[in-house]
Amino acid sequence: MDLNVKREYDSAVKIIFFVMVIIFITNSILEPKKALKWSFKGPVQKVSYDGQHTPSVTVHYKKYYLYNVQWDRQIKIHVGDTIIKKKDNLLIMLIRKNSRDTIYER
Repeated sequence: MDLNVKREYDSAVKIIFFVMVIIFITNSILEPKKALKWSFKGPVQKVSYDGQHTPSVTVHYKKYYLYNVQWDRQIKIHVGDTIIKKKDNLLIMLIRKNSRDTIYER
């Protein structure tokens, strides 16, 4: 009886692992496509960083996680900065608050 339980457990672990791999692969394909569809321009209302120093910004009350956007991780985004992201392009432009100079454009 214990052998059957172990086999069922092993099968369940394999299925869970397989499903997680499929989710990871699907997510890694779809997320960059989703970021390509974004188009926004406006002041940053809120900004936070994850453990990899990847920013999440809120512009016009909508949150964007900038992982798939081409970004120099050394340049920090601040509340009040203007950020511009055009559709079908993974590049962003950053203009500091109270400035007309573009800080980052690639």
